[in-house]
Amino acid sequence: MLGPASADRHGDMQPTRNSDAHEIAAMAALRRLSFGAAHSLNNAFTSALGEASFLLEERKDDAELVECCQLIVDALERSTRITRGILARRSSATHDAECDLVALVRELDVLLRETLGSTHEFSLATSETWLATPAQKADIELVLMTLLQYATDSSGQYAKVHGQLERSDADARLTVRVTAEGLPEGTAEAINDPTLASDGLAWLCLRSVREIVGELGGELHAEQTAPDSWALILRLPAVS
Repeated sequence: MLGPASADRHGDMQPTRNSDAHEIAAMAALRRLSFGAAHSLNNAFTSALGEASFLLEERKDDAELVECCQLIVDALERSTRITRGILARRSSATHDAECDLVALVRELDVLLRETLGSTHEFSLATSETWLATPAQKADIELVLMTLLQYATDSSGQYAKVHGQLERSDADARLTVRVTAEGLPEGTAEAINDPTLASDGLAWLCLRSVREIVGELGGELHAEQTAPDSWALILRLPAVS
């Protein structure tokens, strides 16, 4: 893990902004790359899980080693469930001009409860019957998955993560509230300024999310609401 980063600190990791067309192409490439990465990671996680499980069985009389292996196995199983969930959804990706946010939130609630529910208290809810935004589903799904995964992973070993989707004037608003003991410093600030992320991967993911949200005419903001809690608010233009 790297320490708090700055724009200069990341140096050549930052792509040069040549044109709007270049940025849009880069985002499209990132989405395609994410599926390829998920496939490769799934294979790696599955292989590592097999080796860790074998070692766990072979050295079951070594209490200290068993404890370490079990932690590794638990983390690998969780990661494998996430990558398999992403791959399972690849074939259902659409290129519609509108994204049904209510349907997407309900789908993600089921998926993320299964992948995060054993380690975090997680829920997504909506009181709306239909609420859409003028964007492709793949774009919104990438944004939500990245933000929700960041919300849980960056908040310590155990976090309570609750999201609520609702209509607010001409916008669709998703509010995600996170509570965690020993909340790491700067967790919320990295949403607003990705250069403050604790590592390069988080910086890249959050920067990409902010660019997609900006292209869609939306807004993203986060703030620490108490010593042990923070919240993020995502606003997207709603279809009338």
